Formats: sequence, C-alpha cells, structure tokens
Amino acid sequence: KPQPEDDASRYRRKLELRQKNLAAASNRPDESFFRKLDSNLKKNTAFVKKLKSFTEQQRDSIVRDFGGLNLSKYAAEMASSITEAKLKLSDVPAVIDVCSLAHQRYADFAPALLDYFKKTFPRRKDEKIANISKFRVDLRLLAELILCGVLPEKEALSVLGAALNYLVQTDKEEHINLAIINTFCKYCGDDFAALALHRKRRAAASSTGGPTSVTNNTTAIAAPIINVDHQKKVYNLLCDYFQSLQRHVQRSQRELQKMERQNRWQYENKGEVHPDAVQRLDEAKANFDKLFANANMFAELLSKERFQMVVGDPTDGTGDATGSSGDFRSVVVQTGVASQTATGDNSVAESVWEDEDTRMFYETLPELRAMLPSILFKDVEGASTAAVAAAADVSSLVEDEVITESDEVSAVTSDVDMKELGPEDEKLDKIAPTESDNDDQNLVMSGGEDGDEAKLSEPPEAEDEVEGDKCSGSTLRQMMETFVSQLPNLINRDMIDQAAIDFVTNLNTKTNRKRLVKAMFNVHRTRLDLLPFYSRLVATLNPVMPDVGIELCKMLIANFRHQVRKKDQILIETKVKIVRFIGELVKFRIFPKSEALHCLKILLFDLRHHNIDMACNLLDSCGYFLYHSPDSYQKTKVLLEQMMRKRQAALHLDQRYQLMINNAYYTCNPPTAGSAGLTPKVRWCVVITPNSVNLTTFQIERTSMQEYIRKLVFVDLSKITVERVLVQIRKLDWDDPAVVRYAVHCLSQPWNVKYNCIQWLASLLAGIMYYYDKVGYQVVDNILEEIRIGMEVNHHKLNQRRICCMKYLGEMYNYRVVDSAIIFNVLYSLVTFGVVGEPKASSPIDPPEHLLRIRLACIVLDTCGAYFDRGTSRKKLDCYLLYLQRYWLMKKSSEFWSSAEHPFPAEVDYVFLETIEHLRHNFKPAESFEEASKKVKDLEAEYKSKVESALKFVQPIEHEVGECMPADDEEGEFAGPRRLEDADEEGGFNGGTTGSQDGASQGSREPRSLSQKDAWPVRLPNDDEEDTGLTVHWKNAETNRTLEDEDFMKEFDTMMAEMMQQRASDQLKVPQVEFTVPTNVRAKANVKTKFEDEEVKDEGVQSPTENNDTVNFYLMTKGKGSKLTLKTLKIPVSSDFALALKDREEAELREKEKMKQLTLDMSRRMEEEEIAEIEGSGPRAFSAADQKKANQQPRFQHQKGAPNPHEIFSNRWFR
Repeated sequence: KPQPEDDASRYRRKLELRQKNLAAASNRPDESFFRKLDSNLKKNTAFVKKLKSFTEQQRDSIVRDFGGLNLSKYAAEMASSITEAKLKLSDVPAVIDVCSLAHQRYADFAPALLDYFKKTFPRRKDEKIANISKFRVDLRLLAELILCGVLPEKEALSVLGAALNYLVQTDKEEHINLAIINTFCKYCGDDFAALALHRKRRAAASSTGGPTSVTNNTTAIAAPIINVDHQKKVYNLLCDYFQSLQRHVQRSQRELQKMERQNRWQYENKGEVHPDAVQRLDEAKANFDKLFANANMFAELLSKERFQMVVGDPTDGTGDATGSSGDFRSVVVQTGVASQTATGDNSVAESVWEDEDTRMFYETLPELRAMLPSILFKDVEGASTAAVAAAADVSSLVEDEVITESDEVSAVTSDVDMKELGPEDEKLDKIAPTESDNDDQNLVMSGGEDGDEAKLSEPPEAEDEVEGDKCSGSTLRQMMETFVSQLPNLINRDMIDQAAIDFVTNLNTKTNRKRLVKAMFNVHRTRLDLLPFYSRLVATLNPVMPDVGIELCKMLIANFRHQVRKKDQILIETKVKIVRFIGELVKFRIFPKSEALHCLKILLFDLRHHNIDMACNLLDSCGYFLYHSPDSYQKTKVLLEQMMRKRQAALHLDQRYQLMINNAYYTCNPPTAGSAGLTPKVRWCVVITPNSVNLTTFQIERTSMQEYIRKLVFVDLSKITVERVLVQIRKLDWDDPAVVRYAVHCLSQPWNVKYNCIQWLASLLAGIMYYYDKVGYQVVDNILEEIRIGMEVNHHKLNQRRICCMKYLGEMYNYRVVDSAIIFNVLYSLVTFGVVGEPKASSPIDPPEHLLRIRLACIVLDTCGAYFDRGTSRKKLDCYLLYLQRYWLMKKSSEFWSSAEHPFPAEVDYVFLETIEHLRHNFKPAESFEEASKKVKDLEAEYKSKVESALKFVQPIEHEVGECMPADDEEGEFAGPRRLEDADEEGGFNGGTTGSQDGASQGSREPRSLSQKDAWPVRLPNDDEEDTGLTVHWKNAETNRTLEDEDFMKEFDTMMAEMMQQRASDQLKVPQVEFTVPTNVRAKANVKTKFEDEEVKDEGVQSPTENNDTVNFYLMTKGKGSKLTLKTLKIPVSSDFALALKDREEAELREKEKMKQLTLDMSRRMEEEEIAEIEGSGPRAFSAADQKKANQQPRFQHQKGAPNPHEIFSNRWFR
C-alpha cells in the first residue's frame, strides 16, 4: 500500500497537472509560435506512427519530439494513435503526460479522445466487450484523463458512469468483469468512490474497538477532485456488485462441495472415481480459486471483510476442521467469519443418490402443469380429493397380520422407534389392523399357460369401465390400445416423458387411467428393466393424476400380501418384480417410505427361502435411498442390523443366501476404511481394455515386510545408498515365495522411483542377480511385457511408464543384466510393430500423430548406445539407425504434419538429431523419406545376398520322423547341425549374434542347435517336398536325474579334464610303417605328372585321368609268409577317394610350381646384385692394348672337374 507521503505527493502532482489543463484554453500559443516549429510531413507522420507503439520508456523521446513539431493538423490522428496503441497499465501515467501536453497546445485533441471513448465503450446491456484486456486499460485511462482535466468533466463522467453501470448490471451472476472492476478500484477508487476514506474509517474503528464518526477520520483526507455525490453513487454501485459477488461465491462453494462429496462417495464405495468427474472437479476448483482470490481483493479494496476458507462442510457431517473426512475435502466460504463444522453420522449426511445421473433421473421430472393447458386437468381436480382420501386406506393393507400368531410381534416392533419417523410415516400407526381373509378375494390366479403370474381380477368398478368404453368412441379405444402396446418399448427417459405428455393430452379419462394402471401392474415378470421407467411415468403423472399412483400402490401392496401369505416356493420372478416395483416407486416418493419399511419388516420376520430373495431385492432397489434419507434412516438402520443378526444366527443358511444378504447390506451401507478398522492404503492401477485405459484406485493392506521392501526400493534408493540398500535386500528371506514375488513386483516398477534413480535401480538389480539370477530373469520379463503392452495400447496415460521402462532397460544393459540382442529386439519393435511403412497410410496402433516411439528409441540409445562402438554391435547399430531414420522421416512426411496448423514438432527433430550426433559423428541424415527408404533397401539387399550365400552350406538331414541316427555313423550324425552352428556363428541366420543368451532371446524365431543336450531332431523335410525351405522341429528329451547320476557326471567330467590335460602334454608320434614297398611295385604304381608340352612315354602305366569313368588304384596286402600281393582296384572318378587323390596331386603340383618359381626368383635376384656390384666399382681408363685384348675372343680351355654354371652363363649379361 502507498505511504501517506506518497499519496500526498501524488495528489499535489495531480492537482498541478489538472490546473494546467483546465487553464489550457486561455494559454494556448498563437499562430506565430507554430510557424517556428517543424511542419515536415515526413516527421509528423513518423511521430504519429510512433504513438501507436507507445511505451513508458519512450516518454522522454516523444516529449522531446513533440516540442519541436507543428502537429496542428494531426490532433485527431494523435488521439487515434494513442487510443489504438496496445498499452499496459504501467504505461498510463506516461500517456497522461503526453495527452496533457497535446491538450495544452491543441484544442482539437481532447474532443477527438472523447469521441473515441463514446464510440468504443458499451452503454446498453445487449452490447459486448470485444477486448477485455484493452477495455481495462482504457477504463483507467478515461478516469485519469478526467482527473487531470484533459476531458470535460460533465460529458466524460457520463461515459464513465455508463461503463461502470454496464459492468455491474450485466455481470451479477458469473462476475466475469471482476478483474476490470478491481483494476478500476485499485488505481482510481480513491478519487471516484472515496475508498481511502472508507479504508481509514475501518482502520480507526479497528484500532478503537468501535465505530468512529466520519468527521474524526477525514482530517487527513484532502479535498476530493470529484464531487462527493458522484463518489457516493459509484461506491453504492460497487457495494451492490459486492453483494452479488457474495452470493456467487457461496453458490460456487456449494456446487464445489457437492462435487467433492459425490467424488468422495464414489471413491469410498466403488474404489475409483470416474476420470471425467475428477476433471470436472479440478476445473471447478481452479475456477473457484480464481474467483476466491479476486473476491478477496475486491473486499479489501472496498474495506469489507475478507472471504475465509476452512475445511469441512456444515451442510453434512462428513468433515471437520482438520479435514479428516477423506482424500476429497470440502471448502466452506463465508463472509468475514469462518464457519464451525458440525460433526454427525456419516451415513445420514451422504446424498441419497449414488451419482448425479441417478439424481437427475429420479428428481428431474417434466412439469405437466406448466407445459400443458389447465383445461386438460379439469376432470382430475375433483378426483384428486377422493384419491387423497383413499390414500389413507392404502396403508391398512400392509398391517402385518402374518405375525400376530407369535409373541415376536412386540419384540420386532419395539426395535423400531416409530417416533423417529416423519409425519408421513405416523399414519401407519394410527390405522388399526382391520383386514381379514376376505381381503384376498380380489386376488386370483390368471389362467395362462405358465400359471406363474399373479394378476388382479377386475374390481367392482369394472362395470363402470365397460360402460365408459361403450360411451367412448372407437378411435379413443384404439389409441389407448396402441399406447398400452407401446409401453414395453419405452426404454429411455425421453420416450417415457413424451408418453406422459401424450397420455395427458389425448387419453386422459378415468377408464384409460385404470387401464394404464393395470397395464403397468401386469408388466412381464422378466422385464425388470421397465420398472424404473414405469415408475417415472407414474411420478410424472402424479401431480395432475394422483389416482394413478395410489391405485398402483394399492395393487402392489395387495399382491405383496398375497405372495407372503401363500408361503409357497414358486413364482419367484413375480415376487421379485413386485418388490422391485415397490422400491422404484419409493425412490420417486410415490410409495410411502414407512410402508416400504413395513414390507421389509414382514419379510425379515420369516427370513428364509423366497423371503430372503424378496428382502434383498427390495433393499437393492431402494435400500440406499431409505438408509440415507434423514426421515427413514433410523428405522432402516434397525432393520438392517436385525437382518444381519438373523443371518449370523442361521447356522445352516445356504451360501448363496448369505452372499445375497451381505451384498444387500453393503449396498445400503457401504463399508469404509475407518469402519473396517483398516488403514487405507490407496493403490492406483491402470485397467487396460481394447477401447480405453482407465486409472483405477483400490484399497489394500500391506504387510510390514512389504512396506519395508517398498521403503528400500522406492524411498531409500539413491546414488550414495545403493550399496546399503543391496545389503538390506540380501537380508530378506529369499526362500519365501511371497517375499520373492513382492520384491520382483517392486523391482519391476521403475516409474515409482525418481527418474534419476532408475540407474541405481538397475544397479541394485544387477547386484541381486549376482546371487539370485532368477529374480533378474523375472524382472526383465516384466519390463519387456510392459513395453509390449505400451505399444499395443498406445494410450497417453501410459507414456510416463513407457519412458521409465525404456530408461530402465537401457540401464540394465549397462549393468550387464541383459545383452545386446534384447536391446535390438526392442528397438526394432519400436519401428516395426504396427507400422505400415508409408507416410500416407495410417495404423490404429501407431497413428501418424503419435511420436512417442521416436523419443523412446532415443532414450534407449542415449542410455546405452555409447557401448555399441566396436565389433558386431557397432554394425548392428549402424543398420538400426537407418531404420530409425526412415521411421522418423515417415512420421515427418505424413499428411497430418504437412499442414500449417500442425507443424512437425521441432523438439522431436532435436531429440533425434542430437542422439545421432552423439552416437555417430559422421552420420549424414537423409533429406527425404524416399532417400531413407533407398538406404534401407540397399542395406537389406546387401545382407540378403550374404544370407543366401550362407544358406548354400545348409543341407537338410534326410531322416524320417522317429528314425534314430546310426550309432556308428558319427560324421553323418553331426554333419548337418555343425553346418547350422557354423552359419549361426557367421551371422547367416541371426545377424551375427552368438552366445547362449542371444539364442535364448531369439528362441521363438530361431531353431536351436543340435549340439544342445536336450534337443533331438524329429523331422527334417526332404528336398522333393512341396516346402523347399528348411524347417526343423525340436523335441525336448528331459530326464529326471538322481543323486547318483549327478555324482557320476561330476567324476566323469573330472576324468575327462585330466585326460585332456595329459593328452595335451604328450608329444605326437608319427606311426612307423611296418613294411617297405618294393621298388618295382613303387615304379609300377608311380603316376607320372603330364605337363603341357610332354607326353607320357611309359605305355604300361595308365594315368588316372585317361579313363573318364574310373581310376586305377593298387592295394598292397600281406599274404602268407609275409608275401606282398598287389591288387588293382577301379574306383569311380566321382567317389570321395578319387576326388581326394586328385586334390592331393593338384596340391603337390602347385607346391612344386611354387618352389620352382621361388628358386628362379632367388637366382635372378642374386645375379642382379652381382651386376650392381660390378657396375658400382666405377669407370677406369682402357689402353689400346686393353681394348684390343677385350675385343679378342678368349681361347676355350677345357675345365677340369665339374663345370661351373656361373662361369658358363655369366657372359651373356655382357653382350
């Protein structure tokens, strides 16, 4: 609040400015003054445009420019520019200074401003404010201009008064203009409404403890600028607005309180609150908070008592001052003083209706008297008196004559204090039991084929009915028959309301009313769904035709007594129909509550067999209404307690009946956490259906061990406490399945911990998995299931859970809980599951507008992608980035994001590009979806060729189903599976992933290797079958090993390890041939290699290649006396042995050629080195004799001994 000296200085400055403006008319400069100023058109136009963007910071520059310009012809333009400028409240003082300067110099400026306010300000109630924010600034600007004397006071005050009157008179219900009025009171209220005077008066009254006269408190108040009469009028107008605001705040509080009460009831009784109801409550709370804040500000400005808010509800007993009524708390607002909440019984204070729709169905009825002319009810007015008089006879039919034979009548009736009932119920006690057995003469069984429907025979008035039908025309009779035949088809509220209007308009006769009652009474026993609508029809007609409801009640009571007195165990559906019809009429307040409770008391007296069904259906129909109605609460409570006591006393009561009684009791009186003696622990659960995802709450009770586990995982876990938490977790009883199950449950919920603690949750899981590996497998399984569900449902309520699960999965890879195969399977599922692959196509699982999968993939890559930097993991990531890029561009190219209304979010682009930049610095993103698709197709073509080349080595095993492998054919048994293993190791089947974990992760798609101990082939298709692909089915052969088998396997493994170690240390000895091959035999069997320019000279020796079909093979054996024998064998060329022999000869030939070439190369290199040495010795001078001697040929001399090849061939290099 401003200080007194600030108020005084502001007042003095305002008076000085006002005096200058009022004297401006006589002090304006003459024409000679304006000739000295600059009249440049360009500068004047620029100045006028500058006023349109006026701010407080520009005040000095504008005042300086204004002093040097001649704006005589631009006064109207200046006024228009100032009024069109987008001003703020802080700019108003600067605008006042500029307007004062313009007014003091130009006489046309002030009228132009006033004309603007007259045109733009509303004066009539039917006018609307176009821009509320600008109107708030303009209202203050107008008031300040009046105070400063720029505008004429008389005309400007009329405009201001009309505007204030419009704001108040047109907004007494919703108070939308409260913010505008608060702004006016804050800045101009002291001058126009004397708010400072009232503020100081209140301060003086509070300091002295009593009221103070005005004269004692106005000594420090300066003389007002505005007339006191005008100030009083404005203040009274504001006080009138404040009174309407009080009513609005209290009304809004009651509505908010009602919504909170309904939500609390749904939460306590149904375990959940509908999301729409929660949303409506949040919106109502936000609106109320805004209204409450503005209302308190307005009250403070007017020096009124502030609105106060306390927790609780004085209208019911559900709350107290501490707010212990539950999670949904009510708000009580009063003016000045906080209300004290009264506590009471929670059941009585609750609403009599379960929800708002039910209340509207039973209470919101069409008013026929207001909708239809009164002439339609003239014949009903006389009958109404007789009908009301006959209503007293209805209760006489329900006196419990059945229980007069027993002394328990007094005990039953003493349990219920009839004085606690209302006046409507007291008439039941005044009527003596006068009915006799002859009262049942009107009840006869109809002669239908079923024989199970109890109907009323025509009463004595039937003669009048027949007589009336004869008098009425055939048209009316046909219309009534049509109306009755259409009654079973009226299955909604609008249809039954229209039927009531049609009946009153066209069929309102005494005969037709009786026929209508009988038609509704004889509704089929299985059409229980029509009873609420028939009861609504009776309730709608009751204000104008009370005889319809009374007659129907008499018939229902008579039939009820008839069914109870017969005590037979048939017609159960008819009995249920009767009691449910009574219950529906009770809720419409047609059937008296006391009579319904009396019927319940009759049924409870003999609570067995069909009486249990009738009592439970009666309570299920109207028990909640009776229990929560103040006038019937006590009696209903006593009867319910009596019913529960009888249920407990009945030792041999059927289980079905026990369940029915419990359901009926808790329908009337739903249990609460406090009544059950439990501490409410609310748990939220996401209920996923094919069409929706609902957030459901339910109450559970956790054990102390479960609470401790939750505290360790969800509360204590952090970077510095992860080791301590792991130690405490290891101390749990891991042999207890319940503890293990709950620990897995908590470790599988990363969304319950802080996002920055998910890393330490994965670290904790890795530490637990070191000791209990099964826990890790279960947690990983749960996380993968959550990810899969998120992709299948794709609902925004699961987005945070999906993000946490992806982060958790990446951290688990960092801590080596999962391997790369699982990571890449999840990543590929994000860009392939439910994805159409074309920008123009749409998928219900992954619509174009959903971009969360891109963010999920980037979260995983940001978390663990840095470790995919070498080996096969790097190649896998390079391949995946191309698929992710195609998915990103597919989303970006969809028609949904191509319009200007829905541009593609830049945040998604930044997330993707930053992730790519972090992982691959040299990765160049594609420019279009077509370019990305081309890169993916090229990648697939490259790997497809590699897979096809690898599949050439895969041969199916040719064995029939059930055929066992030959024991002596080891090579045939393992040839096929080994090739499968080799192909798998080279990446031909699973993209290069190996290892047991990789195979396990892809076990649903890949056949397991035959090297596994628990797998045997049972069928491999032949090449001539229709299915040319290799299909392998595996059959597990599990055996139950005993303790002796385990010991044997351990000893066998130890022995094998020792033998292998000993075998590795032994030297390999080449076996010696025991006999030598004779020379003649070796020469005969020698095969001469044929070169290109040679021919075979040995005619007796046949080359293996001479015969195209066979090759000769010599087999040498020992006979008797160690005599060597030589046998000739002809082996086909295509046999393995012949092919191996040919391969060996070719290998030997290649080896010889290689050695020959090496020898020649070595000789040539040595000769070149010698020549280089000779030439490098330098030139020398030759004499003529030397030259002659050099030209002469040397004489040949025979060399003694072996010739030297170097000397022989060395001269050729000098030629």
